[in-house]
Amino acid sequence: MSRYTANAGVTWNVWQKYFMVDATVRYWSSRYMDNDQRNTQQLIPAAATVDFKLSGEYERFFWSLSVNNILNALVLRLCGREAHSRTGKFSAYPLPAVFTW
Repeated sequence: MSRYTANAGVTWNVWQKYFMVDATVRYWSSRYMDNDQRNTQQLIPAAATVDFKLSGEYERFFWSLSVNNILNALVLRLCGREAHSRTGKFSAYPLPAVFTW
């Protein structure tokens, strides 16, 4: 888990709730990989993402379109495990990108 995290968001009611715009910025400081209890692995660097959402409502119908990490920064949320046979070796894989409609 990161020592420092921050989130900030803004919502703009563009036109009578028919059309809304939301933006969220998320920041996290450097951190160790999961399951690195001895803190011997290289730190995952600090990073930030920007999420963007368009939405609205008309009578009883609601719609939305959102994109996470719209700037497509070179950020991989890694989930790793240190190999038991050698220090300094680990397995890691990025989590999937999320798009909602």
